[in-house]
Amino acid sequence: QTVTVTSEAPAVNTTDATLGGTISNQAITDLPLNGRDFKSLLTLRPGISAIQGDAGVDSWTANGTRAEDVGYLLDGLRMDEAYTGNSTINSPITDGQSGTIFPVDAIQEVNTEENPKAEFGWKPGAIVNVGMKSGTNELHGTGFAFGRDTSFDARNYFDVAPDPKQPVQLEQFGGSAGGPIIKNKLFWFADYE
Repeated sequence: QTVTVTSEAPAVNTTDATLGGTISNQAITDLPLNGRDFKSLLTLRPGISAIQGDAGVDSWTANGTRAEDVGYLLDGLRMDEAYTGNSTINSPITDGQSGTIFPVDAIQEVNTEENPKAEFGWKPGAIVNVGMKSGTNELHGTGFAFGRDTSFDARNYFDVAPDPKQPVQLEQFGGSAGGPIIKNKLFWFADYE
């Protein structure tokens, strides 16, 4: 019996300095997201990190560039605010909280490119392209409900036993659905959170 093992050196791309990759729908669905903000997953990509203590502006940087040097696309359409250059997807408003949150259940994948190609010449840091789900020939959907209530929380270590626990009530719920209108031609998809 003869076993022959051969391997070739992996090809190195010497013509493109782009870093990045895709965060799949499976990862988006399975990983915990505090506040259900997909931008929390961006730090899983090489070169992207969060700017700590940065309130009121986007807090993601790519390879040390400024936050406004990260460009956001939604299915290929630019989602940058024209004046400051910051993202309009899941971006904070004046008081520091996100004005709108793009539903996580509506995201198919998130693709990042650091050191982007010339076609994305308007942003030197990174391009984050968010791909939305769509309808298919079969009816499909998701549903979720997350909750947190005072009755299920443990007492804070610093709360003395006779005093009541600090009240906490958080409920997040929603779902998505999609399907065909005309098989193989026209589809629908909806999401609510």
